[in-house]
Amino acid sequence: MSAAVVFVVECGLDIGSPIAAGLAAGGARVAWLVDSDAPPTAELSAGVLRLRAGFGSRIELEQAFAAASARCGAPTQVVISALPPTTLHARELVDLDDVQWGACRAAMTA
Repeated sequence: MSAAVVFVVECGLDIGSPIAAGLAAGGARVAWLVDSDAPPTAELSAGVLRLRAGFGSRIELEQAFAAASARCGAPTQVVISALPPTTLHARELVDLDDVQWGACRAAMTA
């Protein structure tokens, strides 16, 4: 039986790298599609392929998936982590400005 191929798709806070590291440690081939060039919060093995992904349009995301599929194969599982930093600030919805609400709305509709 072939190894699982998992795409960990991350937009915002780095919750995806620990997930990717754990999946790779379990034997999965992992593509970590991330919107940041910041160092990961978890140590990643050579079993994790890190790819830059854009989330500004469907085309950008499709291109990232195509690149990941070309390198790792078709995914058997996709894990999505979309958590902009503004979502962690507790406040009343009426107190959100347009930029903050836009970030929350984007995460909810991703």
